[in-house]
Amino acid sequence: MSSTLGFEPLLLKDANERSVKKSWIKDSRESPRKRRRETGGFPGASIIQSQIKSGVSRKRTGFTSTGVPIRPGYEIFNANDQRVGAITSGCPSPSLKKNIAMGYIEPAYSKVGVELWVRVRDKRVDVKVTKMPFLKSNYHTPPK
Repeated sequence: MSSTLGFEPLLLKDANERSVKKSWIKDSRESPRKRRRETGGFPGASIIQSQIKSGVSRKRTGFTSTGVPIRPGYEIFNANDQRVGAITSGCPSPSLKKNIAMGYIEPAYSKVGVELWVRVRDKRVDVKVTKMPFLKSNYHTPPK
């Protein structure tokens, strides 16, 4: 993303983050209501219901790092140098004074605090799995 203003509070408007190929279950930020999840009757219900039952192969996860900014397309590796995912968005965060990124990785590595690494121009950059949103939004909500 070109701006951190929408990225830090996790406003997903980029085509890399929203795609018909990605499911609500992998996103884990939004999903159909419980009743609709159980009964179906919405577009893609069979796919969503099977992912709820059997799990997903990738999970959207946040990362922080220092040094070189992490950009879309970089691969994510575990401590054993096995590829576990890829970065979809990344940029420096002036508010947090570190680099932030999002990517899809294997669920086993998606716990907050897990340390992984990203290959940036043939160099190793350490990243840490971080809770999202990176920055709590403080938008004004008028009283009801």
